[in-house]
Parts: sequence; C-alpha cells; structure tokens
Amino acid sequence: MAVDEIAGALRESLLERADMRSAEVRVENRHRHGIRVHAWLRVTRDARIDEVLEAVDRATEALARRLGMTLAELPLVDVRYDELDLRAGRLSE
Repeated sequence: MAVDEIAGALRESLLERADMRSAEVRVENRHRHGIRVHAWLRVTRDARIDEVLEAVDRATEALARRLGMTLAELPLVDVRYDELDLRAGRLSE
C-alpha cells in the first residue's frame, strides 16, 4: 500500500469521530525504521485533547499492525480547536 493510501485510510478513520472537524495526514516511509505519521487536526471546541491524541495513537497503531508495518516513532499531531467568537456567540471560521 502506498503512503498516500495509508494517509487516506488513517484520515478517514479519524474523521469518524464526532469531535473531529477536519484532518490532514501525511505518512513517510522510513523503510527499515517503519512509517512516520504527521497529522494536522481541527477539532470541536469541547474536544478533550487526551482523547484526541489517544484516538490518533490507536488508529495509527491498528493500521500499521493490519499492514504488517512498524512505526518509526509516535505520531506527530498538531491540534487546532474551533474557537468561539464571544461577540457573536458563534464559531469563528
């Protein structure tokens, strides 16, 4: 499976979460060291960071195991929260 396909499968898995607004995932093949995953996530303002990070770890490990691959390192994750615009009382874009 190509790294783009792995990234797409992981992205789809993450987007199943109700607190996930968007996800961009990149996968790099480090050959004998395994794969390296970097995810950029946008989550709802009430998302719990520990649950989001745990979900990324679980999804990445499950996919790697299913494909018979190893992880070069724990996934790198950048998380951005939806922000509440208090003046308007709605989510800012």
